[in-house]
Amino acid sequence: MAPVGIKRPNQPLLSVSVNLSQVLEDEMYVGFTAATGALIESHKILAWSFSNTNASFSEMLITRGLPSFELPGTPVHKTEGFIAGLTVGVLLLVGTGSFLAFLLIRRNRRIRKEREEMEDWELEYWPHRITYQEIESATKNFSEENVIGIGGNGKVYKGSFPGGSEVAVKHFS
Repeated sequence: MAPVGIKRPNQPLLSVSVNLSQVLEDEMYVGFTAATGALIESHKILAWSFSNTNASFSEMLITRGLPSFELPGTPVHKTEGFIAGLTVGVLLLVGTGSFLAFLLIRRNRRIRKEREEMEDWELEYWPHRITYQEIESATKNFSEENVIGIGGNGKVYKGSFPGGSEVAVKHFS
């Protein structure tokens, strides 16, 4: 005998002669049992022979056509574990995407609401963000002719925005 998919060897993988003449009768039932303790293991005997003479019948056993004990392969994408994992993964992806979309929509609504609540005079005098490019443009790329002072951490530049408002900008070095 040989493992499934491997050509049968010339010599048996296991061949043991045991004299059981003291316990075997001319006609009787014989069984097979095996154990591995707490572990699980599959034991299979595909063929065996007994003789009450010294002749060996193992060469005469016909082992062709015996059933294969190879388990039919189930494609991975059809297994329960794969389907469960894929389902959980898709649900997590959809849930995370929905949560992020919710946060983004909520943030945009809050910003829009804050802008709507500001009065016109607040927009003019209230602090608002200015980009670095706007500051660079207002100070003419931090030109030396716009320097109005020098402090411990850098120079202070005069800047003018297109609307006419003037600012002093500290450029840290």
